[in-house]
Amino acid sequence: MVDSPDIGRKISSSFVDRMEGGAFAFSADDEQKLVYVNDNLIRLFECKDADDLLAHVGGRLEGMIHDPAPSIILNEISRQVEESKNGSGYVFYNIKTKKGDVLRVVNHWTLVHDDDLGDVFYATIYLHRLDNAANDFDIVTGLLGKRKFDRYAAGINRQFIEENDKMTFAIIYVNLVNFKLLNLERGVNEGNACLRKVAKVLGSVYGNAFVSRLSDDHFAVFTEYESSIDRTEQAIRTFAEDYGNRYNVILKFGIYRFEPGPDFYVETALSRAKMACDTVKKADKTDYAEYSSELAERVKTTEYVVGKIDEAIKNEWIRIYYQPVVRSLTGNACSMESLVRWIDPEIGFLAPDKFIGVLEEERCIYKLDCYVVEKVCRTIGERLKEGLPTVPASVNFSRVDFIMCDMLGVVEEAVKKHGVPREYLHIEITESTISSDEELMRKVIDDFRAAGYEIWMDDFGSGYSSLTMLKDYDFNTLKLDMRFLTPLTDKSKSIIKSVVTMAKDIGMKTLAEGVETREQLDFLREIGCGLIQGYYYGRPEPVEDVF
Repeated sequence: MVDSPDIGRKISSSFVDRMEGGAFAFSADDEQKLVYVNDNLIRLFECKDADDLLAHVGGRLEGMIHDPAPSIILNEISRQVEESKNGSGYVFYNIKTKKGDVLRVVNHWTLVHDDDLGDVFYATIYLHRLDNAANDFDIVTGLLGKRKFDRYAAGINRQFIEENDKMTFAIIYVNLVNFKLLNLERGVNEGNACLRKVAKVLGSVYGNAFVSRLSDDHFAVFTEYESSIDRTEQAIRTFAEDYGNRYNVILKFGIYRFEPGPDFYVETALSRAKMACDTVKKADKTDYAEYSSELAERVKTTEYVVGKIDEAIKNEWIRIYYQPVVRSLTGNACSMESLVRWIDPEIGFLAPDKFIGVLEEERCIYKLDCYVVEKVCRTIGERLKEGLPTVPASVNFSRVDFIMCDMLGVVEEAVKKHGVPREYLHIEITESTISSDEELMRKVIDDFRAAGYEIWMDDFGSGYSSLTMLKDYDFNTLKLDMRFLTPLTDKSKSIIKSVVTMAKDIGMKTLAEGVETREQLDFLREIGCGLIQGYYYGRPEPVEDVF
C-alpha cells in the first residue's frame, strides 16, 4: 500500500472521514491492489491498524469479498465501468471481519486518474441494513427474519387446529433501550456485537423456541407459555450481567399468551406483545409485562388522554374541585387544595390516577397545570370582588411544568389578570419532584419565594432525603400524608410527633393530609399539628359547596 499523505488528502477530499462505513482506494489494473484505507474501514473489519487490515484481506479488493465466487463481483465492476458514462457504480457483497463476523455491504466506487498512481478506484463501503432486516436470514445475528417467524407461528397454529391439540403458547416481543445511543457512541460494530449477544441469550434461555430478529433492535420469540415468565426473567438477568450493565443497554419484553385457534393472527399477536413491551419501555422497576385486557384498556385510555387533553381544556371537561384545609384547634377552613376531575362526554368520569401520570410521562402535564392556575385565580378573584367567603388555594406542580414552560410567568400573569393577592395562592411541590432535579427545583423554589408565594412540600417523608431537603430548601409548610403512617401505632405516632416538633423548631407549619378518623384528629391536635386536611372534614367538591 502506498503510504503517502497526498493520497490520504485526496481520498479525504472525496469522502467524509467520519462516515459510518469506510473509504478506500484500489488500483484499476488486474491486481486491484489496495492503495489507501481509512480508519473507519479498519474499524469495520475489526482490525488494529492498516497493516493488520491488509494482512487480513491479502492487500487486494478480492480479499475483501467474502462471497463464494468473488470473481463475479469483480466482473460486475468491470462491466459497469464499460457501460458507465460517469465512471461510477456500485456492487453488493459480504465481508468477513477479523473476529469472524459476516456483514452485508454496498460498495460505491468511482474511477479516477491519479497523477502518482494512474487509474484508481475511489470507493466507499456501507453496511446494507435492509438485507439484514427484511430477508429470511439475518446476517448479523444468524437468526431467521420476520417472514420466517410469521410462517412458523401460523404453521404451528394450523397444525394444532388440524390435530385438535391443546397447548398454550406465548409470542414475546423484545426491544432494546439505549441501543441507538450505543450505536452512536461506540459505533456500528459494537451495535452488532450487542445484537449478537441478544440473539445468543434469547436462544440459550428459551431453549427450543423460535427466535427471530424482526428489524433493527426488535426481536420476537415463539415459545410454550409454561415457564416463559421465569425464562424471561432469566434472560433479563443474563443479558444485564453479560453485556447490558457495561453499556447501559436494557432488554424489555412484552408477552402475549394464546391458545391455537381460527381467530389467531400473527400480526395481532405481535402487536399485542409489542403493546405490552411498550408499557415498560420507560419503567425503572420492571422490564417485562404480559398483555391483558386491562393493559389494553390502560393503553387505550393513555392514547385517549393524550389525544383529548387540548379539547378537554378548551371545553372545560376538566373541572376544579377543592378540599378544605382546617385549623386543628378551631375546625375552621383556612385554605383549600385545588384538585382536578375529568368529566368526559364520551367515557364519563376519568379518575386523576388515569390521566395525571399519563400527562406527566408524555410531557403534557403543563397544559393541565396552566389551565388549573388560570381557573383557580379566576375563582378566587371573582369571589374576592363579589365579597364572597374565600380562602387561599394551593396548586400542584410537576417538574415537567418547569421544563416545558415559564411557570412563574404563567402564575404571575394569572394573579395580575384576576386581581388575586399572592398570599392567596400557595405552590405545592412533592418531595419526589425536588429530588428528581435538585438544581432546577432549587431555582424554582427561590424564584417563587422571591416573588412572594408560599411553598409547601407535599408528601414529606415519602422520599429518601427528606431531612436534607429541609436543610437545603426553604418551605413554609410540610404536608404529611397519613396513609404512610396508617395504622396509627405507637411507633407511627412517635414519628409524626417528632416531625411536627422538628418543623416547629425550624419555623415551618405542618399539615396532616388524609385525616379520616376522630382518633387521628385528636392525636394531631394533641401534638400541635396546626393544619388538617382529609375526608373527616370534607371531600373535594366544587368551590360553592366548600363554604
